[in-house]
Amino acid sequence: MMTKLIVFFTLFLVAFLFSCQTKTATDQLGDSSRDTLHVRLVQIAGDLDIPIYVTNAGDGSNRLFVVLQKGEIVLLKNKMPMKEPFLDISDLVEDRLPGFSEMGLLGLAFHPRFPENGRFFVYYSHESRLDSTGYTARLSEFKISPEDPDKADPDSERIIMELNCEGYFVNGGHLAFGPDGMLYVGVGEGSGKHSRGNAQDLNNLFGSILRIDINHDQPYKVPADNPFLDSPSPEVWAYGFRNPYRFSFDPVSGVLICGDVGNQLREEVNIVERGKNYGWPVYEGTLLSENQTKDSIKTEPAFPLAEYNHEIGFGSAIVGSHICNGKINSPMSGKVIIADWSGDMFYLNDLQVKIPAKVVVDNLDEFSAEKREVFKDGEEELIMPKYYINSFGADESGELYMIGQRGIGHDTRSGSLFQIKPGADPVNN
Repeated sequence: MMTKLIVFFTLFLVAFLFSCQTKTATDQLGDSSRDTLHVRLVQIAGDLDIPIYVTNAGDGSNRLFVVLQKGEIVLLKNKMPMKEPFLDISDLVEDRLPGFSEMGLLGLAFHPRFPENGRFFVYYSHESRLDSTGYTARLSEFKISPEDPDKADPDSERIIMELNCEGYFVNGGHLAFGPDGMLYVGVGEGSGKHSRGNAQDLNNLFGSILRIDINHDQPYKVPADNPFLDSPSPEVWAYGFRNPYRFSFDPVSGVLICGDVGNQLREEVNIVERGKNYGWPVYEGTLLSENQTKDSIKTEPAFPLAEYNHEIGFGSAIVGSHICNGKINSPMSGKVIIADWSGDMFYLNDLQVKIPAKVVVDNLDEFSAEKREVFKDGEEELIMPKYYINSFGADESGELYMIGQRGIGHDTRSGSLFQIKPGADPVNN
C-alpha cells in the first residue's frame, strides 16, 4: 500500500516539483513579473540522512545544527559538517514506519542563555504503545558536554513532558523560545480514529501551541499569564491547529508566525496570538470543513494571514513560514517566505498582504537530480522528483536556510542544506 502511494505521488508531482514554469499551488498567486521574487540556492551540506530542521545556538559561534529525523543532530562549524554528531539519541527515537514517517526527532531549541547554562531542548517520538495505536512523544532537556563544547552530553537527559499520541502522523513537534523567554511547543492533533476534534477540546494538549516556563527546578511551570489557567490544559497558548509543524518569531517585532498543515482544502499561514482559536477542524483556512457550520465552533475563529489551495494534489503541506531579517538577504528583508513540502516557495511582502506571490529559484538547474530508477512496473521506470522541502531555519545573523531532500525514505542520504540568497532579479523593497 505504501509503495502504491509513493508511486502515485511520484507520478503526480514529477511534472510540478520545483519548476518555475509550472502553475504554483494556488489560484491566488500574483502572476506579474514584478510580483516574482528571485532567489538562488547555495548548497552548504549534502548527503544528509532525512534532515528536517536547521537552527543556531545564539551563542555567537555562528554554528549551525541540522536535525536528522532518525535521532541525530549534525553540527556545522564555518558551514562545514563535523564528522561526529553533536548529539545522537537514535537509540531513544522511535520511527517505526518503513519508507515514510512523520515520527522521529522533530524539534530543537537552544535556551536563550545557552552560553551560560548549556541547556537545549528536543522533541521526539520515544516509543510505540503495545496496542499499536500510537506512541509516546517526549519533550526533553539535554546539556552540553563539560569536556567538549561541540558535543552534547547524551546522558544528561531530563524529561520535561510526555504525551500519549494517537496515530503516527500529524505530530507537530516544533520548539522555539519566544522573546519572553518562554518555550513554545507545537503539538499536532494526531492521526488516530479519535483524534479529530482534539484541536477544539481544551481538555487535552493536542492541536495547540503550548507555552511553558522551563526556568525552574521542576521540569516546567505554567506561566501566570497563560490564557487558560482554569482549564485542564493550562499550558495551551493558542489552539485550533491541525499540525503546527513549523513556526518562528520575528526578531524585530516579536510576532509569532506559524504554518498550519492542512488536510484536503487549504494550507495556512497564521499570526499566533494569546488565547485565540484557529478554527480546525471546523474551518480549514477560511473554508468550512465538510459537514460543519458556523455554529459548530464555540468561539470566534482567528482566520489565517494567508492561505493557498491544493492544486498540485494531496502532497501539499506547508513546512515553513519565516520572516526574513538577515543582512545578506536585504531584498527579502521583512518578507514572509513560505515553503511547501512539494517544492514550491511563495512569499508575502509584509504581514498585511493576504495573497502570496511566487518565489523562483534562478539556479535550480544546478541542483537537478540525475535520473534514478526508483520503482519498476513492467517496462515503465518511475523517476523521483528533484527536491522536497522539509523546512526553513536561520543562522545567527538572520540569514535564511532551506532543508531539501530527494526522494522518500531512510538511508538514502539524499538530503541537503541550502542557504537562500537573493537572485539576479530580486523584488525591490
